[in-house]
Amino acid sequence: MVAQVIQNEELRMRVVPNDWYYLDLDELIYDFRGGAPLEPSDFTDSGVKVLPKSGVTRGGVLRINPDDQQYCSEEYAEDHQSSLVDKSYTVIVLRDLVPSGPNIGLMVKIDSDENYLLAQGVYGFKVKSDKVVPEYLVQLSNSHEYRKLMKSILVGSTQVHITNTTIKNIKIPLPPTLNEQSAIVHVLSDTDNLIESLDRLIEKKRNIKQGAMQELLTGKKRLPGFNDEWETKRFGDILDYEQPVNYLVKSSEYSDNYETPVLTANKSFILGYTNEKEGIYNNIPAIIFDDFTTDSKFVKSPFKVKSSAIKILKAKDNFDLRFIFEKMQLVKFPVGYHKRYYISEYQNQEIIMPENPREQFAVSQFLSEMDSEIELLEQEMDKYKQLKIGMMQQLLTGSIRLKWKS
Repeated sequence: MVAQVIQNEELRMRVVPNDWYYLDLDELIYDFRGGAPLEPSDFTDSGVKVLPKSGVTRGGVLRINPDDQQYCSEEYAEDHQSSLVDKSYTVIVLRDLVPSGPNIGLMVKIDSDENYLLAQGVYGFKVKSDKVVPEYLVQLSNSHEYRKLMKSILVGSTQVHITNTTIKNIKIPLPPTLNEQSAIVHVLSDTDNLIESLDRLIEKKRNIKQGAMQELLTGKKRLPGFNDEWETKRFGDILDYEQPVNYLVKSSEYSDNYETPVLTANKSFILGYTNEKEGIYNNIPAIIFDDFTTDSKFVKSPFKVKSSAIKILKAKDNFDLRFIFEKMQLVKFPVGYHKRYYISEYQNQEIIMPENPREQFAVSQFLSEMDSEIELLEQEMDKYKQLKIGMMQQLLTGSIRLKWKS
């Protein structure tokens, strides 16, 4: 199969099959509109929904957390009609406050019948249906080659953006027929739907586990066979701590080909993998505790750490470490000044827990099994995400061709 390459010093894209062709985005769209200049005083408790940058993410469909939904008044929306969009529009982000611009260039469709007011940095357009399937553009915006292109045309430093002129001039690779575009969309959308259903199931399982924690870890609900009294303990009574000085990683040259994870107690958890053989913490399981933020993680395999602010916690005799960890997740500890908390304050926090070690273990096992179920679902979702990446690489470059019967 002969291939062609569009040579454009700034906007060139990947090799595609000979019967594919390129058009500027501007040739595929019309009614391009930008966001309204909203000020803090323009937001209201109800009214017209505002469509923020955070609602435009990978996956192809607008997703706004209900708790984060903002509104403007009907009057404000009326005065800024040129920033209103509905489900006939495709939405794209062209400005971001994050230097890497992770969402810039991403496109989504609106899946509701509501009108939205575009926030600053968010743009909308309609597509020329005789030239392109709108969902094809959405899928393309998630592809590896397209993401590389977006990063190459970003301008700015702390606040990055792509100009309207630049985005309209990017070259869009198109299959020769709308039917082939539709076939690509169909296959990729099916995978998106599967990933989305798994994501909803995982969220449901997490909520169920959170409810179980609130009942079982506070004694509101007891597992069968246990009715012993609960007692008050300080974390310092039931945990020993160790400073991490012997387990600090020396080199930050990480690689996924190495074996030993370098951990942090915050959200990122795994910073990378090291090939260092000395100073590996092996007395697992353990809890790693961030002395500045009080974040904690339960660790079940050998590790090293990056920060000297980590405390490594182990249970004293007759206390179950996993039970204690789960109790820590319920503690509402106020973090204020940038200081180390464990020795001075956190270890003096009081909790109630079963006197019977067997009940501690039974509760922790019950919750651990729920975690294992969630982890399996997350692994399955990650597999489908990787599958989707591979499918996009093949289908959106024409390496694999599809036929579509409408």
